[in-house]
Amino acid sequence: MRNLLLLAAVFCSAALAQAQKGFELGFNFTPANTWILNDEDFAEDQDQDFRGTFGYNLGLTAGFNLTEGFGITTGLLFSKQGQNYITAYDGVAKADQDVFSRNLNYLRVPILIKVNGSTDASSSSFFRIGPYFDLLRSATFSYDDKSILNLDQDKTNMNPYTTPVIGTQFDDIYKKTVIGLMIEMGGQINITESAKMIFALQLTGNFTNTEGEDSPLFFPSSGTLGNATRGNAYNVSGGLTVGFNYIVPMGE
Repeated sequence: MRNLLLLAAVFCSAALAQAQKGFELGFNFTPANTWILNDEDFAEDQDQDFRGTFGYNLGLTAGFNLTEGFGITTGLLFSKQGQNYITAYDGVAKADQDVFSRNLNYLRVPILIKVNGSTDASSSSFFRIGPYFDLLRSATFSYDDKSILNLDQDKTNMNPYTTPVIGTQFDDIYKKTVIGLMIEMGGQINITESAKMIFALQLTGNFTNTEGEDSPLFFPSSGTLGNATRGNAYNVSGGLTVGFNYIVPMGE
């Protein structure tokens, strides 16, 4: 049995070596529609209506193609996430409604499994899936108050946040690290044997909480003022990836 396993391992290694296509370097840009999903936010109704929000992922990718149809991709991306809001009070013109937004910027490191079709054809389909790790770079909150209170805030830093009156500092409104899942489905056009353009639908969503333990102090929450609680918040996005990949041949 041990000899059979050894023979199988040798056979697989030889097959991978023969089919190896080499390192892959790329540049990707994904304009996207982003959301921050949270139960308390949805329950706000006319006090906090969701608006369309633009974000993006932008950066370099690097991968290794184990065979012509299978590989692993990683990279370093700048990821802009967030959510825009507007009040929806009855009898108030849209121009007089309060508008506000939450803006999150991350360094994103994906680890993706890639499966693609024939590389001999002029074009082929491909699929990438795997986790990503978001490292928080900045978190800001903007508020344009149309009321007589005039509580306008422009890109107020939320990590850390210091209260303007008593000077208390909070460090854990947004978590420093978020883990999520990325899925891309699309196609690639072979410019040359090594150079390829890619186009793909990209869906992302984190499965760890975006916000920290201090978030109930600033955002709509359940419970009393002294015992506020807030459910998990999740960054999700959908967009179209456009990119350029170059394969560095190995063993040829």
